[in-house]
Amino acid sequence: MVIKSISFPTYLEDITDIENSNIDVFVEFEDTYTVVVATSKNIESLMDKEKMNYFEPGYPFIIVKKLTKEIITEAIEAYASDDAYWLKLYHFAGKINKTIFNKLQAEHTEYLEELDELDNSSFNSSFSSNISQNLTLVILFDRNFLKISKYWS
Repeated sequence: MVIKSISFPTYLEDITDIENSNIDVFVEFEDTYTVVVATSKNIESLMDKEKMNYFEPGYPFIIVKKLTKEIITEAIEAYASDDAYWLKLYHFAGKINKTIFNKLQAEHTEYLEELDELDNSSFNSSFSSNISQNLTLVILFDRNFLKISKYWS
């Protein structure tokens, strides 16, 4: 997607520590998306402030090293690739209906079950022809393992 503009409701010049802060960013395409860009030091500071060992669930941040126009633009352009998939995800993250995740989980479970059926059908057809070879390998492995385990005792 082609970005029309990137703007900030807060002036970047007003940020006192560009390595430890965050800022809202408006990204305009045909529509306007709002994302939060933060530094890794800012995330750590927020955890320290709340006396937490992890960052609490919530709207995701786009993480950058420093809050400069060049770095923020570079990050936004990366998130805008692939039809702005990641930018849209970050924008809508807190607004996605949970039933969508349930539907995706059901589709994923069905896909895994289909894979299992394919694996089992190919396994069953080759299992009978290879069973004696497999059992021989298991027996040899067990004998060698027993010999080695005697030295560990």
